[in-house]
Amino acid sequence: MGDCKSHKRHLKLMNLFNSFYNLEKKNLPALESFFIKEWGETRLWSHDLSHHQRVWNFAKELLQSPGSEGINEDHVFIEKLLIACFLHDIGMAIDTGTMHGQLSLKLCERFLMENNLIKTDYTDLLEAVEKHDQKEYRNSLHKNRLLHLLSIADDLDAFGYIGIYRYLEIYILRGTNPAELGQRILENAESRFKNFEKYFEVNSDIVINHRKRFLVLTDFFNGYNILIGNNSIDIFDHTGYPNIIQSVSNNLKEGRKIHDLLLLVQKEVDDPFLIDFFRNLASELN
Repeated sequence: MGDCKSHKRHLKLMNLFNSFYNLEKKNLPALESFFIKEWGETRLWSHDLSHHQRVWNFAKELLQSPGSEGINEDHVFIEKLLIACFLHDIGMAIDTGTMHGQLSLKLCERFLMENNLIKTDYTDLLEAVEKHDQKEYRNSLHKNRLLHLLSIADDLDAFGYIGIYRYLEIYILRGTNPAELGQRILENAESRFKNFEKYFEVNSDIVINHRKRFLVLTDFFNGYNILIGNNSIDIFDHTGYPNIIQSVSNNLKEGRKIHDLLLLVQKEVDDPFLIDFFRNLASELN
């Protein structure tokens, strides 16, 4: 009996992988081309094309997990989710604040029009793109399955060293007070993880793996908060946590690509804390 169940799951996964392959082959050239065109010269690594590619990879992971049965056999649903993953934050090219969901919606509508797709067939997709950043996690919002999965996949990119850097970039850009930075990020990240954990078994592989990434982020900002609380952090002291914050801030101002920053750190930095942080970031990116 066990072998039979295992065989059926294997066949379902193979069919799902084939769906991913075929839908990516069909849609990715147009999606990536559209994104690159609309993103233009925007220098915001936290929400550039690589973020959207990772969110799609997380969405595929969610679709392979127990609990996604039925949804993952719906090719139309998966195709819409693919489009949503690649366009949900494209509005960040215009506005990095709370308006970006609505702006992403408008650009998504343009993508549909340019690719001769009928807007009325994609109302759930458009709602998902517009509301993906509403992190109150009201149950009513999750009646839209696309919004539900897109939101969780997007949240999973907020953890680990990648998540630390992404949070720092966007919170610095929005002018967050350094004294409040760690606590605000922790509150936001904890809300995201609790929502993810609610829909999967506590001891399932997917929760265990992403809890490790979540703890990387919480350990970092808890350490930051301890220094803040002890009044032992000086934002102008370029070692440890301040050095990382200054590096992210400088990179925003100078518009470097993330891989250029990683090379710069390797060549010119002598702070072990910062070197270790960026080594771990590079490891995740690879």
